[in-house]
Amino acid sequence: MKILSLGLEQLVLDKDSSVTQRILSYGRLVNKYTIIVPHSKNKSVDLSDNVQAFGIGGNAKIFQFFNIYKKLN
Repeated sequence: MKILSLGLEQLVLDKDSSVTQRILSYGRLVNKYTIIVPHSKNKSVDLSDNVQAFGIGGNAKIFQFFNIYKKLN
């Protein structure tokens, strides 16, 4: 099973955070787990072999929203 999650917690982009540890435990239950969060700039982090986190950037929340929409398409 593949999971795509939209979130607001930017700590998922930090490999040492407790949020990331929780995401990694979810990733052990599925084939692929991807999480997308708004961020000040574009950033991609491979947390494990099957868990990826993307920070989608923009100067304002409306631009972040449209950039996330483009990433999903």
